[in-house]
Amino acid sequence: MVTDFSPEIQNLLEQAWALQQTGQSEQADLLYQQALENPLPPEPRQFALQQRGLLAQLKGQFSQAEHFLLQALELGKNADLLNILGAALRSQAKTSEALACFHAALEIEPEHFAVLNNLGNLYQKLGNWLSAFQLLLRAWELRPELESLEQNLAALLNRWLLSDQRDSLYQVLLQVDFENTSLACLHFAMGSLLRINGQPEKALKHHQKACELRPLNQDYQTGLRSLFLFLPDLEDAQRFQPFCDWGTALEAAVPVSRLSTLPDPERRLRIAYLSADFNLHSAGFIFLGLFQAHQQRDFDWIAYSNSERNDAWTERMRKCFGLWREVHDLSDEALADRIQMDKIDILVDLSGHTTGHRLEVFARKPAPIQIGGLGFGWTSGLKRMDYQFSDIWLVPPERAPFYSETVVYLPHLLHWQPPFTLVNAPLSDPPCLQSDGVTLGSGNEGFKLNQALIETWAEILERLPTGRLALKFRGLENPEFAKLLRSRFEALGLAPERLVLAGKTSHAEHVAWYRQIDLALDPFPYNGGVSTLEALWMGVPVISLAEGTRAGACILYPLGQPELVAQNREDYIRKVLALAQDRIRLVNYRQSLRQKLFASTLCDSRGYARAIEARYREVWRRWCAEQI
Repeated sequence: MVTDFSPEIQNLLEQAWALQQTGQSEQADLLYQQALENPLPPEPRQFALQQRGLLAQLKGQFSQAEHFLLQALELGKNADLLNILGAALRSQAKTSEALACFHAALEIEPEHFAVLNNLGNLYQKLGNWLSAFQLLLRAWELRPELESLEQNLAALLNRWLLSDQRDSLYQVLLQVDFENTSLACLHFAMGSLLRINGQPEKALKHHQKACELRPLNQDYQTGLRSLFLFLPDLEDAQRFQPFCDWGTALEAAVPVSRLSTLPDPERRLRIAYLSADFNLHSAGFIFLGLFQAHQQRDFDWIAYSNSERNDAWTERMRKCFGLWREVHDLSDEALADRIQMDKIDILVDLSGHTTGHRLEVFARKPAPIQIGGLGFGWTSGLKRMDYQFSDIWLVPPERAPFYSETVVYLPHLLHWQPPFTLVNAPLSDPPCLQSDGVTLGSGNEGFKLNQALIETWAEILERLPTGRLALKFRGLENPEFAKLLRSRFEALGLAPERLVLAGKTSHAEHVAWYRQIDLALDPFPYNGGVSTLEALWMGVPVISLAEGTRAGACILYPLGQPELVAQNREDYIRKVLALAQDRIRLVNYRQSLRQKLFASTLCDSRGYARAIEARYREVWRRWCAEQI
């Protein structure tokens, strides 16, 4: 065994290490190779092989890295070596071997934060949420100053939230000492879970704490702002203020783009839509008809898709545009530059404050005119968002001053084109004709079911002794989630058999479910949109309260059914009770609503497109006049 080596070889290793530390990996690797061509004692030989393995891995040469690291392993085990080898094996999808290496490393050094992090990330990839959480949390506790460790933990929690195992996350988070933790992602996850469970009142303090701990995190800021749309019993000023405060702060921190646009009022315009929902999404049912009806003579149509998810709906939408760009991997600055290079005249936001939004790009003002409102009827909070599309029902005159944008009124804001799978969906008689009681129902998402709403529905059922309440949304297929919802109604005195729950199904099955109910209840303050339209399509009348988002009013007034719109909670209860006990009216609605909806302006894609295009030309002419 070689126990000594020359000063020249030692110098080679020292030079290689110095080059490696300064990022000169190619030169370092050559020197390590030269050193290894000479007899070396086990320790420096292992060191050189380990560094060659690491350098090969950094270059993406994972098989070569494995080769060097296995040779190093023959000379003895250490946690660093096993960690690097585990990472190389993971990158080659050798999952079981990688797991064995990481676990062996932890046996040697249980508190090795890098091993804990790598193993946690691997378990996250495998969907072993609990093990991943325990490992990543321990890694962060060892090195809380490393932001990347908190980011990994936050990514895990987000994936866990979106999985079908989020009830296990809830149980884990119940054990957290939230009074003392400084991990913003834990507060955000708990707030998000409470919101999903229809408890926005309890979620508020967690979202506020997450933003206090990480004020620059835009996901946390979006979560807090949007929560105000779900909180009951707020005045408009209270709902709008968080959005406007956020917009003011953002615009103070973000530079405005320099534009050079030809102010010709009658020229062909380049109009771009930016959205994260160009796919099978409720927004797709609203936008596809508009995109297909846009005329090509006076406008060039461009789409910026901010989502990795593409499907058949994406392809249908793609055909409507002359230029389609995937932008989900672009930074805000890069996307703003891209929009400028594409010479966009009018940039239209379709996401608002929903998941995947790019409002930070709009804050940079990369286009002369920017418009919101089509996909999200609330204010962006940005003064650089010049206009907001709306209608008189969503934004009556007394509400307009709360918007940071100038409101541009359309004949109606919402538009819908029933997908072909629903065109011939069979109708049925109201189920109350075959029973002694009436079935009320809602097919809206569970996160809209706040406590005040549940108390309202429970009061209605108390006054309808033979009535039932049917609810259907994602999550109710989970027994634990369904149990939690039942307990909230049972606490208000509702017998379990009067609550009928159904979980996630195919879209066609979801819409067919409306045949099981007599009367739909629109949640408040966050009303349904597409869910209301689908209920009406199936001949089910919807009682909606004109407060909060007011989406129900945007549908029912243009449809010519103002009698279904309530002005306050007492009016809501009164209208539900009256209609629930009027079988003749329920039958008439069942027989007439689909035809009336299809014949209404709500389903007139061509008319809707012409109205929007006219507004585009109007605001463009106005801008041109201001440049003189």
